[in-house]
Amino acid sequence: MQLTQLQQHRLDRLYYVIVNDEWDEANHPRKKNGQFGKGGEKHSIAQSNKINTAVIKADRRAATFDEARKQAKEFQGKKLINNDSHLTAVASRNSLDKMLSSKAVNKSASPQLQALAVANTDKLYENALYGWSKPDRSNDPNIVAVHRLFSVLETGKEQYLVKLTVKEIARRDQENKFYTIETVELNEKSPAAQWVDSTVQADGLDPTSIRSVGDIHSLAKIVQKSNINARLDKLLGNK
Repeated sequence: MQLTQLQQHRLDRLYYVIVNDEWDEANHPRKKNGQFGKGGEKHSIAQSNKINTAVIKADRRAATFDEARKQAKEFQGKKLINNDSHLTAVASRNSLDKMLSSKAVNKSASPQLQALAVANTDKLYENALYGWSKPDRSNDPNIVAVHRLFSVLETGKEQYLVKLTVKEIARRDQENKFYTIETVELNEKSPAAQWVDSTVQADGLDPTSIRSVGDIHSLAKIVQKSNINARLDKLLGNK
């Protein structure tokens, strides 16, 4: 098959990213103190299963915000439990307003993907990997911590990393609140390792000091590799 110059350039770029991937947790396993080692270890079967569980197929369909709100009634107001951390959270009407706000949408891959993610928030949260926590930006005494969790939204054509934010409430008679949900496109233009590290650093934390960041790296790489393979198939004319 004869490739055009542009197709060859894209193919070379994709190949470069695959061969020279910036991060591989299997090659740089963390020590008990969270620092990275020299390599040689592999993910355990349990750890790999845990990471793969965070990949969620979008069973509920939604392309508009109205459709997302309608689908969200399935879990709105119900206490949801994250399997990885046992952190609970409730998606209230106010939570949905924030998730579908222009600020949240602007941080996501597209409005349509934001609607799809909101419609499937319950499964994305329940199966998400726990990332890390940070203090509230305004030092609100009513908020114990701001938690970051991550899962993967599978649309059938592509995969997107999903970042969920939950605010842990100090009062025991109040439920923790979903704050935002963001869909992130990872490919050769937005490398997984770079995005994860910059996200941790934006929270004022050191990526090498948090053991669970390794799992988020691995999860992000699943998305990146899946999308790169899809692009390669398209370039090569494979179905």
